[in-house]
Amino acid sequence: MKRREFIALLTGMTVGWPTTADAQQATRKEAPVVGFLGAGGLTRDTEVIVEFQTGLAALGYVQDQNIRVLSRFADGTGERLSEMTTELVSLGAKVIVTSSTTAVRAAHAAAPNVPIVSWAIP
Repeated sequence: MKRREFIALLTGMTVGWPTTADAQQATRKEAPVVGFLGAGGLTRDTEVIVEFQTGLAALGYVQDQNIRVLSRFADGTGERLSEMTTELVSLGAKVIVTSSTTAVRAAHAAAPNVPIVSWAIP
């Protein structure tokens, strides 16, 4: 490689680095937000949350790095689920995750355009 080509390559790399760093920071700031809606309380839903976080980790998602999971729990008070769904959506949740039929119905009524992911626990 000639000297001028080497200097041009080095200069191009140096100029490109800040742009790459800025793009990576912007990606971190724009991590997707997932709303976790529990019909029970934190103590009741602990196993479900641990499994959910384990599954996310297995897929390479790390809280506050490349994903944000916001959790809300109704403590058995179904009337609060719609309000909590609205709060999660206002905080940027693009999807609602729950394992309760009651929570699915309340989330769908409060935010019909937001995707809802649910599963049954055997």
